[in-house]
Amino acid sequence: MGANQHVYQLYWNGATETNQDLTLASRATYSASGGPITGFSNATGEHVYYVDGNNHVSQLYWNGTTESNQDLTALTGGVSAWWNALVSFNDTYGEHVYNVGYSNNDIYQLFWNGKQEFNQNLTSMTNGARYLWGAIAGFSSSDGQHLYYFGPQNHIYQLYWSKTTGAEYNQDLTAMTGAPQGAGAMAAINDASGEHVWYNGDNQHIYELTYSGAETWQDLTARTSGALAASETAITAFSDTYGEHVYYIGANQHIYHLYNNGNWFAQDLTSWTNAPAADDMCGGKLTAFSNANGQHVYYVDVDGHVNQLYWQSSTGHEFNQDLTNLSGGAPLALFGPYCLLE
Repeated sequence: MGANQHVYQLYWNGATETNQDLTLASRATYSASGGPITGFSNATGEHVYYVDGNNHVSQLYWNGTTESNQDLTALTGGVSAWWNALVSFNDTYGEHVYNVGYSNNDIYQLFWNGKQEFNQNLTSMTNGARYLWGAIAGFSSSDGQHLYYFGPQNHIYQLYWSKTTGAEYNQDLTAMTGAPQGAGAMAAINDASGEHVWYNGDNQHIYELTYSGAETWQDLTARTSGALAASETAITAFSDTYGEHVYYIGANQHIYHLYNNGNWFAQDLTSWTNAPAADDMCGGKLTAFSNANGQHVYYVDVDGHVNQLYWQSSTGHEFNQDLTNLSGGAPLALFGPYCLLE
């Protein structure tokens, strides 16, 4: 997101890094609010979601030919959304976007089934606990759809749609496991070893909740003697053939990697690559994925530049790249005090 509140794309085509203003290309009516951006690619195209300046959930959609903008809140008759909680994923049932109601702190799902867009109040459907604050996270797995959030008393809650029963459930995972309370940041994935939620605690430790037949928890900071997280860190994670990877911003504004290849390890990627310090205000900005080329972590530094920490699978080396400079001076990312804009 640019300092002008436009949504931008930094795009590597295999040869060069380019920058595109998707807000301008799609003729979007409202600027982005400054909250999180989420998205995915599927058979129909590329989908990017954000909460606009009108507190509506909007979609930037590339169909292979043109970029368009859709106000999903208006299309479904939905409610205004909080700017700071948004996550999406795609599965065989359709396209799922989760957000939080501005007026009632209920969790809502915007769901496209291939023919029609629906809006559902999952909190009301399950008589579940209301959202309290912080990030939300989710994924689809073989048993259903999973959405995680911070609820009353900073407990971690799960909204779970079961493929077996077709019903939606609400569970207090903190109460079920006795795990420590959360402090606002989380990431979640599903892999062969189970369903995983990582979050930060009040003591600046990174914790993991895992379901693999039973729900358990562990303190990864204590287990790895890892660095303390920034009080308002972001967390991102993925799993690949090498193992499970969790990234967070440390109290010293370094990017840290918690890595499980059968045993958990902690790595300071900023020190390894001599990368610039991360901006950690309002949770910072952090995302990551793995592909055939290696592992990619993106963050916004203290100068508002978008950086990539890139582990190259062919060489085994870790690099840092300033994508803002590489793409010809893309506009500064929205960072620091500007992330408070609504």
